[in-house]
Amino acid sequence: MTDTATRSKWVTELNNRIQTIVHNLGLNTDLGAHMKEFVFQVAREQYMAGNKNGIRWARTNPPRETA
Repeated sequence: MTDTATRSKWVTELNNRIQTIVHNLGLNTDLGAHMKEFVFQVAREQYMAGNKNGIRWARTNPPRETA
């Protein structure tokens, strides 16, 4: 992960929510770390898939004229 000062708000919020779930479930440190890594890996994969689709859409759809 990056330094706390350079994290996006959504990354910080997601991390806080994961920590809350880990705490509420009473998971030990190792299980909590695995859960956090899993969630962030899925988030990265989904971001990249969405980003690729957005780029593809932008390249195949010409800009619209505004009135």
